[in-house]
Amino acid sequence: MRILVSAENFDSFAGMETYAQTVAQELLRLGHQASIFTPNAGTMAELTREKGIAVLGRADLPAGCDAILAQDASTCHELAVRYPEVVRVMVAHSRDHVLQEAPQLPEVCHGVVVLNDRVGRWMGARAWHPPLTRLRQPITLSRYSDLKAPRPRPRRVLVSSNYVAGPRGKLIEEACRQAGFETAWMGMTSEPSATPERELANADIVVGLGRCAIEGMAAGRAVYIYGVLGGGGWVTPRSYWQMEADGFAGLTDVRPTTVERMASDLRAWRGDMGEANRDLVSANHSARTHAVELVELVRRLDEQRSSAGSTAAGRATQRDRSRQMPTAAEEIARLLRLEWQAYMRGMRAILEANTLRSEHEPREASLRDALSRVATLDRELEGARARIATLEEHLVQARDRMAKQDAQLRALHSTRRYRLAGVMAAPFDALRARLR
Repeated sequence: MRILVSAENFDSFAGMETYAQTVAQELLRLGHQASIFTPNAGTMAELTREKGIAVLGRADLPAGCDAILAQDASTCHELAVRYPEVVRVMVAHSRDHVLQEAPQLPEVCHGVVVLNDRVGRWMGARAWHPPLTRLRQPITLSRYSDLKAPRPRPRRVLVSSNYVAGPRGKLIEEACRQAGFETAWMGMTSEPSATPERELANADIVVGLGRCAIEGMAAGRAVYIYGVLGGGGWVTPRSYWQMEADGFAGLTDVRPTTVERMASDLRAWRGDMGEANRDLVSANHSARTHAVELVELVRRLDEQRSSAGSTAAGRATQRDRSRQMPTAAEEIARLLRLEWQAYMRGMRAILEANTLRSEHEPREASLRDALSRVATLDRELEGARARIATLEEHLVQARDRMAKQDAQLRALHSTRRYRLAGVMAAPFDALRARLR
């Protein structure tokens, strides 16, 4: 199928943008012709093009497509006018913005995907809504599979958030300080990153919400839920299900999060938390499984619309087109895009290896120099110890001689000649005293 993934804004390294890129990538791997439409391209669009995924503006839209996967109501409405016979599915990423409210016009959107129960309840409570399908937030597992394991004793906490700042940010830093951990930040309020796996590789614990939390879990890190909405504590196999239903939004624990509570929680870190999290993500958040579910949903909706009967001829034509084999040119283009993605991953790996090597070589030289200085100091220390031993021998000998002289002096004091000399010298000593 020719699937158009749409997003009103495609600039920031945020959850919706990352979702759109992830889904388009997996649809390409399934053999579909997937591209991304956005009226507002930016940094994320440039990064996505580098991965071999087409990012289109209004002037680039094709004459036809087989399905639309909209990330917001705005592009869903716009593309419904341009492609009236195409199945249109909207993914609701939030309940906090009008842009995320599903269209209430029946022919604009044929189905809505919700990624957690919290947004699903909100969407279901609307006066009218298209059929809802509950899926889970997808993660490209291979992106995080080869990261080094966390340290045996945790040292570094990564706060992954686009929104946490101010008092809540200070609370996290103070709690980490009291627990004995250093703090690093990643996100729009600190340091945005197109490669979160690099920052996660240097972390032992991740503090965050939503997709940031799932990425930390995929990286095999212990994850603590806390952010702008509230806190939930550690993600564990027991707490996962309630937190996932909440979208890892931090609303599962009504108790207030204080510095003392968070510091105490962080000190309770266990070494098995990271691998348990990785298993949970592998079983429930695979991007490849998610892409398959999306394709199945689109085909099911298409079948339902066709069976409804109205404009049957046009819909039958559309359905036949969606099932036809891709042309040779389309398949070659898809394969070339996949090859380009693999090439870019390889190039990034080479660049990262070169960067690490350039950082490692000076450190290795510095280490060799330090080891040489240590060896010199060891030799000097051994020489000093030898000199100290010699001096101690001389000191023992000097003490022996002094002891002998003291004995001789005491013996001299006990003789009659010494006492007589003292009596005879007494008048002269008295005279000298008066003369002074």
